[in-house]
Amino acid sequence: MSAKDFPSIGDNQNEEAMEVELNPNAIRTSETIRSPLRAAIESDTMAQTNLSDSPEDDSCDDNDPARPSGVIDYTFDDIVDPRTIDLKKERRILSDPVIIRCLPWRVLLLFSPERATMGLFLQCNDNSPAHNWTCSARAKLECISQSKPSLRKTYNIRHTFAAKENDWGYQTFLSYDELFNPDNGYVVNKKLHAHVEVEADAPHGTDWDSKKYTGFVGLKNQGATCYLNSVLQALYCTNSLRKAVFQMPTESDEICTSVPLALQRTFYDLQCSERAVGTEKLTRSFGWTTWDSFMQHDAQELCRVLLDNMENKMKGTDVERIIPTLFCGKMVSYIRCKNVEYESKREEQFYDIQLKVKGNQNIHDAFKEYVQVETLDGDNKYDAGSHGLQDAEKGIKFLRFPPVLYLQLMRFQYDFHSNTNVKINDRFEFPYELDLSDYLLEKTRQQTDGSPSYTKYFLQAVLVHSGDHHGGHYVVYVNPRGDNKWYQFDDDVVCSCRPKDAIEANYGNGSDPDCRAFTNAYMLVYIACDAREEVLCPVTDDMIPFSLTSRFCEERNVEEKERLAKDHAHEFATINLLFEEDFHGFEDAELFRINDIPVRSLKIKRQEVTEAKLTESIGEFLKCSPREFQLWRVTYTKTGNIEFSRKVTPSLPSTESVLTLWVQQRSRAIFTGSPTVDCYLCFFKYFDPSICTLCYCGFAELPASSNIEFLPELLTGRVGLPLTTPLAFYRKDASLTPRRVDLANILRKPKQGEVFYFHKTNVQPGQLH
Repeated sequence: MSAKDFPSIGDNQNEEAMEVELNPNAIRTSETIRSPLRAAIESDTMAQTNLSDSPEDDSCDDNDPARPSGVIDYTFDDIVDPRTIDLKKERRILSDPVIIRCLPWRVLLLFSPERATMGLFLQCNDNSPAHNWTCSARAKLECISQSKPSLRKTYNIRHTFAAKENDWGYQTFLSYDELFNPDNGYVVNKKLHAHVEVEADAPHGTDWDSKKYTGFVGLKNQGATCYLNSVLQALYCTNSLRKAVFQMPTESDEICTSVPLALQRTFYDLQCSERAVGTEKLTRSFGWTTWDSFMQHDAQELCRVLLDNMENKMKGTDVERIIPTLFCGKMVSYIRCKNVEYESKREEQFYDIQLKVKGNQNIHDAFKEYVQVETLDGDNKYDAGSHGLQDAEKGIKFLRFPPVLYLQLMRFQYDFHSNTNVKINDRFEFPYELDLSDYLLEKTRQQTDGSPSYTKYFLQAVLVHSGDHHGGHYVVYVNPRGDNKWYQFDDDVVCSCRPKDAIEANYGNGSDPDCRAFTNAYMLVYIACDAREEVLCPVTDDMIPFSLTSRFCEERNVEEKERLAKDHAHEFATINLLFEEDFHGFEDAELFRINDIPVRSLKIKRQEVTEAKLTESIGEFLKCSPREFQLWRVTYTKTGNIEFSRKVTPSLPSTESVLTLWVQQRSRAIFTGSPTVDCYLCFFKYFDPSICTLCYCGFAELPASSNIEFLPELLTGRVGLPLTTPLAFYRKDASLTPRRVDLANILRKPKQGEVFYFHKTNVQPGQLH
């Protein structure tokens, strides 16, 4: 869409607000085309005063680098009409930066010789070396007349800024005819006044310090666990619940299978950690596999599972009543006959209330539908037993609301026409302050047992879903202290936000351009005004039992060591050690199978992998003198053979960090004389015909230049045969088949670490196979 396609702009006229993503004129420059709570509530209608509308709620400190919004008000100099000069290439002019959400934001003006329009863009985090950062923002871009302040050109944008799209705006913001017309006063004395109002979410992929700026930390997303993160943060910010969670008896539990213990660890980390917390231990305790972490589950069901696990674990303890006391309400279902004195009723407990969104404009409409009386007459008369079929009224009345009220908004429903689940994005309003007295049974408004009757509530958390029924993203807005100061918990990032962002922006479909159609609330958490101090009581570190603190500190120390070891693993070589005892017990032709032997290993810095350092380190590891052993390097050939080498410290490739060494005990060696440099290491296995197995019977270092006629005598002595027993020797050929070899030819073309087989000569050769 070109500039001429836009409506003309007159005094005090603005362009219609629009989202940049949907307008082809809004493109990147890089494209070639381009309270406190009141003690009492006066009214229970939706027209109640919403504290989020008060001016002080939207204010922010201009000196706070983490502030959620800011203004770039800048006067550009040296603005000349490109048509009056020989402009050869694009001219870009940047404003000074303004820090919002700890990122630099600038206004960018773009003059191109190819277009008769000026572009105006908002630029974020330019020249950042990071490549994976993102920051969602809304902005109003304005060019203001200097002679007629009421005349201004305005556009609204919404964009997720990233390394590859770090600027967004309109490249046909103002035509040159309009911009340089003296009557408009946009450019006076080569000066142009730009005014940009920015509202930004906290960035992802940067050095955003949630703990520093909010006092809270986020939860890492395992793949599709943002719904889990939102539920956990809402439960964590219910302080009295968190305090009780720390009191659950879990001393004998294992964190990999105990949901209560894993939840304690998660809450402990959220309270004591300085950075985002992982939830792998918690999901593992659910019995989930890695694949389950990439599947979105039902948030309400998950909330119930967590509460059920906690309630069961708290039974028999001092906090066994905390879950029902906080979350459990009571209702009565009744059927009352109109013409006879007969009534059937049943009391039920509830932990949450499901409110229908479809067909209701607000939360009060949904409650009225929930308690609406249904008439049973005609063909649908009620069977009143001895009274027969009677006209009757059927309905529900609430007997007691809990201090913490969970309301699930039924955004997801099954559609019979399409035979699938659909998401309902209809606008559904909910207030900050809520009075439920109209829905409470009259006689229960003053509890006779002395327990409080809660009817007046304030909004403490809003769980929000963006997307459709196939999937999407979940965040939660929390008012943790009940003072209408809100924070957005978006996985690993936590930031402050306006009440409007938490409430009005999540009503759903509406005319407000700030309300995105597919982003809306699906669960609300209200806390009774009279229970505020109790539910949101402080939870300090010294309230956590010492047994939990010491256990989790120890676990964190171990995890930190493992993390550091993993981070520095490339700096170390792993030395795996083999011993002669590992060769016993293998009845086949192999000397050993690496996967069947115990792992004994130590770490040595790669630059220290020398023979002297290896010998010293292994001596310390074995607590013996280096004179007592000899090291051999063990390698595996492509054909599957095992080779031994005296050269134990070859240069390790950057991709190889494991060295396998055999520790030869000198006292266990079979020598045919003093070993010399031309000796060859040989292993021997004896075939016992009585049990038809091959048994390991030692090794020898055989000198290639000496006579080895005494070898049979040494081997017969080792296996307990008469010294004069004749022996037959075998070695594997190129096809790995054992072939008989004369004693005199044993050292013909020898290989270090070669295995020789022998048996008595009266054994049939075929038996060896």
